[in-house]
Amino acid sequence: METNSTQTFKARRAEARKLKLLYREDGNGLKSSEADNDASKPTCFFDESLLACDICLEIMHNAMNVSPCNHKFCAGCIYEWNSLNNKCPKCRWNAADITRDATLNSIIEQYLIAFPEKRRDKAQLIELDERELNHLEQWDRKRDSDEGDYDYDMDDQFFESEDSDTFEVQDEQLESDEDDGLEYSSSDRWSENDMIGSFDEDDDENDTDRQDEYISRRNLEKARMERLRREKEERDRLKELEAERSRKTSAKSKKEKSRERRCGTGGGNGAASL
Repeated sequence: METNSTQTFKARRAEARKLKLLYREDGNGLKSSEADNDASKPTCFFDESLLACDICLEIMHNAMNVSPCNHKFCAGCIYEWNSLNNKCPKCRWNAADITRDATLNSIIEQYLIAFPEKRRDKAQLIELDERELNHLEQWDRKRDSDEGDYDYDMDDQFFESEDSDTFEVQDEQLESDEDDGLEYSSSDRWSENDMIGSFDEDDDENDTDRQDEYISRRNLEKARMERLRREKEERDRLKELEAERSRKTSAKSKKEKSRERRCGTGGGNGAASL
């Protein structure tokens, strides 16, 4: 049985598809005349669908990459999806990791500079940013509670499968070496302790690299979270100022109307008494 969150998400996606189709239908009749009237406008030979999120069907806002399939989505879209389903929404592979795609974001920014009419509505961008902020705050709380487990969010099966494949090849190679009829001196073949020691060193190096990568990513995500939080606080502050200004204007208007009624009533009584 589908939850309310899943139903809401599917309804939002269906609405996005409908709006996208309407936009294309409305634009088809205008494209030729607009192109004829504005020869100076830049022409795009780039397939815009490569920049579109497969969830909201719009140009991606803060593009994220899903591993290992490498499909791309808006941060707000994929984080909301991932809270309901840990598979890629396009190919249904298990999502081992979700990372920011700096290269694609740079391409999208250049594309939107050339074609500003493709920019999304400000309200939509704010909604996506707030969804992303909500995820990052949950992410931060989770990591604070799991402090020290630097790679807890990576898919253990994904990394274990890579390790197990590597060791299977090495085991098969060792078996073939034993059966090839050749004799090895102690200097030609490593001892078991040498092999274990070398694997331990490799594991330590890999762990250090992964921990460094994790720390770097965490710092970037925390910086992103703080920026989104400041932007949200500024929006909330401006909303409060606008609401306060509106209350004062409304109160002033009520006072003026009340004064006018009193003056009108007083004037009428004076005329009647005369």
